[in-house]
Amino acid sequence: MQNTTMLILAAVAALAAGFFLWQTFGPDAPAKTGSLPEIVLVTFPEQINADGAPMLGEVRFRASGARVINAKFDIAQADFFLPFEFDPEVITDNEGSFTFYVNTLVPQQVIMTLTLVDEQGRESKPYEFSFVAIQPQPEIEQEG
Repeated sequence: MQNTTMLILAAVAALAAGFFLWQTFGPDAPAKTGSLPEIVLVTFPEQINADGAPMLGEVRFRASGARVINAKFDIAQADFFLPFEFDPEVITDNEGSFTFYVNTLVPQQVIMTLTLVDEQGRESKPYEFSFVAIQPQPEIEQEG
């Protein structure tokens, strides 16, 4: 009889643990706490040369208690430009900044959207920015 009681208690404990895990991670789990990451400003030149040289940009952001772990750059408009993403490797979970590089060999108008993702899986609102890549002018040699 004592073995049966122990078996019943073990089964009830297993069911309770399963119910707890289902409530925590299941389809009706409570929403994540905190607020979405926020992109404050993207600084990037309005015009770059389409010569393949990397151009530096900067992202300023705010986070709410969770570190930003992914920066997704999607393409809203371009003739030939591929989306990219990377871990900006920021160490803060409040506010900060990171840099990125963009280059192209194709003269074109590019409109990009940036979305940040924090370690809890929350995404910022997309931030749109644009630039024009122009054909570089040949350098003229000066006589002297």
